[in-house]
Amino acid sequence: GDAAATVSYGFASSLRWACWDASWHWVYRRIGKETRAWQHLDEWIRREHALKELSELPQQVLGKLLCAAWESAQHAALQRWPEGRRGLRSRILRLFRGRGDEDVGPHRDLFDQHFDDIRATGALSDAVWEDLKWMLWNVGWYVANRSKSYASEARLTLMRAERHLQRAFRGEAQWRGVNLGGWFILDPGTVGASLWESLPPAARGARCEWDLCEALGQDAWAGLRGH
Repeated sequence: GDAAATVSYGFASSLRWACWDASWHWVYRRIGKETRAWQHLDEWIRREHALKELSELPQQVLGKLLCAAWESAQHAALQRWPEGRRGLRSRILRLFRGRGDEDVGPHRDLFDQHFDDIRATGALSDAVWEDLKWMLWNVGWYVANRSKSYASEARLTLMRAERHLQRAFRGEAQWRGVNLGGWFILDPGTVGASLWESLPPAARGARCEWDLCEALGQDAWAGLRGH
């Protein structure tokens, strides 16, 4: 049949969470928390079965996607949690060379090979092939970065993973909506800016209507009524 231009949200989300569980499984194995590792392995197996029941893509393609998710998870966990002399060498090299070599290794090679095999089947369009690939790669890195408390890198990889997830199931379609912030939902922003700018010092840290009422008490009503 024709190459799939998108996948369903259910499929993309389930694949994302499978990679999440595989990633935590490998992180916990690296740091010696075996009980947590096997809990996530059980979840991985459950999600694998659920994906197979969706029957959205050929089983050959689904199998390759799951294998790629596993390699992504293992690669990132090994990079963030290297062991023994390799771990010491990795930390020393990182000090002098940065992290430019972190995307290189046998698990990365296998990850790429699985996606090359998927491309050869012609089951996915180039766009959705690329989005699923980089969604899985960034999910693996998000978990590994989060486990090491690399906050900025975790945030960046999470944003990338979510962007590719969104494109995988909605393609080029544009979503349109209305921002209700500051109207039905009171929060800092361009709508109602005068209210937030006029707050006394005790309430300057408020980030929502609840915070505002807690900070001002009974005096909050006067400002809210004017808004």
